[in-house]
Amino acid sequence: MGIGRHRQGGNRIDHQALANAGKKLGVEYHLNSEVAKIHVENGKATGIRLADGTEIAAKQMVIGDIGNAQLFDRMLNPDLKTDEMQRRLDTNLYDRGHVWWGTMGVHELPDYKAAKNNPDINATPRTYWAPKDLAYMEDKYMHEIMLLGMASKFFCLSAPDSYWDPSRVPEGKHSVAFEDYTCPMHFHSRKEWRQMSDEFVEELLRQWVKYAPNMKKSNVIGYRVINPVDLQDTHPDMKGGCWSVGSMAGSQNGRFRGSPNNGFKTFIDNLYICSSAMFGGGGIARGSSYNCYKVIADDFGLRQPE
Repeated sequence: MGIGRHRQGGNRIDHQALANAGKKLGVEYHLNSEVAKIHVENGKATGIRLADGTEIAAKQMVIGDIGNAQLFDRMLNPDLKTDEMQRRLDTNLYDRGHVWWGTMGVHELPDYKAAKNNPDINATPRTYWAPKDLAYMEDKYMHEIMLLGMASKFFCLSAPDSYWDPSRVPEGKHSVAFEDYTCPMHFHSRKEWRQMSDEFVEELLRQWVKYAPNMKKSNVIGYRVINPVDLQDTHPDMKGGCWSVGSMAGSQNGRFRGSPNNGFKTFIDNLYICSSAMFGGGGIARGSSYNCYKVIADDFGLRQPE
């Protein structure tokens, strides 16, 4: 989740502000333009080629805010990798961190029973609701989502975004985001995932109403559910619907996380990677891009962040 999530207008405003700042510095943008290849000459990244054939030279460096699956396996010539590098790439796991994501338009935001004792809970930017059943969460939750695609008892994140930014919705209406975990995409067919999406929302409301009695079907205006198939199709580095761009298990986190050479500076000169696939892990707030910039600053003599 981005730190600009609740800025008025959403993350789009942050993107526009960054783009405008870049334009003032002479940055050229190619929107909706897929990168097909990274050019490498004499061990040095020299530019990129877009899918439409456009060639763009790199005056100083190439930085990829993408995962290993694209940067190393799709955009680079395979002859540039040693057998050991490819082995490391092949051992990257995408076996957990798969999610149901969605946004629901509602007449009223959730009014939780717990608000009687904690009035601020209805306005909490991120609220998790789950059964007070530690044995279930430890022993059965993961088993059920891997076997069935959804748990019999949800561990659900809900986010009343329109509370913080009313400009996102028509006056008097609201939007609330939701999220729960599921299994990898290949555990079910595409047809099954489409069917399960509607079943997920029905089960979501059936359980949500236990915590927030006003979250009935009559309160719902509409919704959009994003399942692992959608994530795989729109975000190739979220393989199988793994939102964290690679498992964040202990064997693939901290200093064990990263590219074939385990660094923001790749084995190709002037080629850097700054995505969630690197140390820090999934999510903007974990600072992969910040950490990458510090490496670039050392290499090019740029000002280090204070």
